[in-house]
Amino acid sequence: MVTASTIRVAPALAVVAVVRDFGLDPVAILTEAGWSPSLLNDPENIVPYAAVGRLFAVAAARTECDHFGLLFGLKAGPSVIGALGFASRHAPDVRSALQLLAGRFAHHDRGGVVTFAVEDVVTTLGYRILDPKMPGSGHITAGSLAIGFQLMKMLCGTSWQPLETSFAFHRPTDVKPYHNLFGDSVRFNAGESVLSFASHWLDCKVSGADPELQRVLLRAIGSSDTETSKNRDLRDEVRGVLAGMIGHGNINQIAVASTFGLSSRTLHRRLAALGASFQGLLDDVRCERACQLLENTAMPVAEVAVMLGYSEVSAFTRSFKRRLACGPASWRASRGNEVSNAERDTIHQHSI
Repeated sequence: MVTASTIRVAPALAVVAVVRDFGLDPVAILTEAGWSPSLLNDPENIVPYAAVGRLFAVAAARTECDHFGLLFGLKAGPSVIGALGFASRHAPDVRSALQLLAGRFAHHDRGGVVTFAVEDVVTTLGYRILDPKMPGSGHITAGSLAIGFQLMKMLCGTSWQPLETSFAFHRPTDVKPYHNLFGDSVRFNAGESVLSFASHWLDCKVSGADPELQRVLLRAIGSSDTETSKNRDLRDEVRGVLAGMIGHGNINQIAVASTFGLSSRTLHRRLAALGASFQGLLDDVRCERACQLLENTAMPVAEVAVMLGYSEVSAFTRSFKRRLACGPASWRASRGNEVSNAERDTIHQHSI
């Protein structure tokens, strides 16, 4: 499992602001979620990712708002990402901005990953939580895509619009808030939570980009990352990279090692010294992702297997059983998420 998942306090400030909009007492909600209000004195404070998840879950429950995550995202905006967000907005073009955001996202958030994949004429930008048991995950994910939506508008201009917005969770009772923000094409029960858009936007120059300001921001980020690098665990770093790669083509050790500036042999040696292996970590991440999809969506098991990169459903089932002592269908049923035949027949028709 993922360890040492942390995040900057900044998102909690936006959660508190939304709570105030509902006329509720933020201190009471912070206390119920196990937070000390003094933590909010500095948005650069670092807290466990699970603490933010609890805060989202409590706030959504107390406001009785099913689209709390969207309200959070609109309130927070891209500035919640801090120096990294500002540095991305001063990249020369949209492609560079998104590459920077995805590649350095751990500076802001170590409990989730930004996914960025260019596939011919369509590109996807999304967010994925690493821990399948994270409370408030649906609200965090919805809020993250709302922030990504606003960032794309800033980078590309107000004419930018996604081709489709997909969420890896069940269709909510009221989808109107989602359509009001993202447009007509919104899909639930998807394999990924992503904004899909035409790839030609990647070549757009970022209006008002200041290269010198970006260099200053990146130096600050690099200095901060150096300060904390000694506390990082290579196993968690590899898990994070793998989580971002799943669902986007073939995953191999050489490609992952290159993201750390290492050879495949060196990565193998360093993981072995920590009692881990590349294949073991990949299987762990696949299992965690499988649990998320089986519990939070109505995707058929066969589609989950393809999403995770298995060539056959039987291989996925065997791997799942080795870790959880039961097959994926049985595990899903035990979580109260048994999929009906009707859901299977309509799973591709949730763009309503």
